[in-house]
Amino acid sequence: MKKLLISFFSVIITIFTISAINANTLAYNQTGWQEKDGKWYYYSQYGEMYNSGKYEINGRYYIFDENGILKDTTGWYREIDEWYVGDKKITNVIWYFITEDGSLATRWRQVGKNWYYFDNEGKMLHGETIKTEDNRVYIFDENGAMISKTGWYKVIKNKDNKSKVVWYYLKGDGTVTTGWKQEGRTWYYFDESGEMADKPTKIYSDYYHYKIYCFNSSGAWINFTGWYKTTEIAGKETIISWYYLDEGIARTGWWLKGNIRYYFDENGKMADKPTIVYEDIYYGRDAKIAFFDKSGAHYAYNGWYADTKKYNDGTSEINWYYLENGYGVTGLKNIGGINYYFRYDGVMCADDIVYVDGTTYCFNKSGAQVKQGWFRHLAKYQYNEIEDYIEEQWYYIAKGGEFYKGFHTINGITYYFDPDCRKDGIK
Repeated sequence: MKKLLISFFSVIITIFTISAINANTLAYNQTGWQEKDGKWYYYSQYGEMYNSGKYEINGRYYIFDENGILKDTTGWYREIDEWYVGDKKITNVIWYFITEDGSLATRWRQVGKNWYYFDNEGKMLHGETIKTEDNRVYIFDENGAMISKTGWYKVIKNKDNKSKVVWYYLKGDGTVTTGWKQEGRTWYYFDESGEMADKPTKIYSDYYHYKIYCFNSSGAWINFTGWYKTTEIAGKETIISWYYLDEGIARTGWWLKGNIRYYFDENGKMADKPTIVYEDIYYGRDAKIAFFDKSGAHYAYNGWYADTKKYNDGTSEINWYYLENGYGVTGLKNIGGINYYFRYDGVMCADDIVYVDGTTYCFNKSGAQVKQGWFRHLAKYQYNEIEDYIEEQWYYIAKGGEFYKGFHTINGITYYFDPDCRKDGIK
């Protein structure tokens, strides 16, 4: 009897073991497409079911719900993508088109009377242009439909909370004009995405070489010889730029007119303040910091120079430079027995900390190096897209220029300085 019971339980255990092995094998072997109750599912090579998102399978994209069921109803499908920038909620709506086999449409697709274009992952393009495989540029409205009109077409684009009017010229087959176009006696230029040029613009002849053509706000090419002025509002600044045109093409580099030397940067703008200049403007070689007055005249000057920038809100900013033979110095410079530091653009550092060849230097509000004693530094950090966070930091420089770290007693009071030499409380 005892032997019979043992045999019976052995059989039961064996059956359960085989059943478990078969179940695990079945789960693991359940890969690829699987149909259950008229619904389609997909399992990876490890038996993991795809769910809650978009997946690539054999070069095509498919969408599965949270239960792993393939969304295979032919037609439009909307996905809402949301995220936060600080406290601001950003919502982005993405449209797809599910084809007859359940995959997402890519590239061209006609729905009703309209043509649409979808990227390689199935996202519908809208309110933009796209250069397709045939090297033509097509344009689509905000609803994604290709625009088949002929003539001028206006789009208002929003970027960084600013609106910009962009003009295109449509050919009637959904494509836009690129390059030069003449209407009557007026020439216009459209870049590689079809946007009309409405300001001084670089037009390249090869990878490195270009010419700068000036266009007014209406897009017309300014084809004459002489001075040309543009005005732009940028934040709290009003920026006035001067160009000199030779039959509609702006000068670049140095130019001697009479006994006055002018310099025009790589964008054709005349220099009217301390400016980094290049002897070889195309390749950006042999850079120096040259000085120009408000009329653009270059002058050779030695000594200190203050450049004042005034803003529309009534505030101003002063940058100091030091010139030798008419050009600004850079790096560490001893002037009258005092060390100063000038950045790459020639501006003197003030109330700042600079690291030079492994050595730390502190400079006060006047720009002079602090060689001993307390140094107060206001460090600025970006808090969000609008505000900055300013932190007050204190350092102590011992005789010989050494920065204190750890615990140190100064005038009977013990302070702690962190590994970055910043004061971090009193003991």
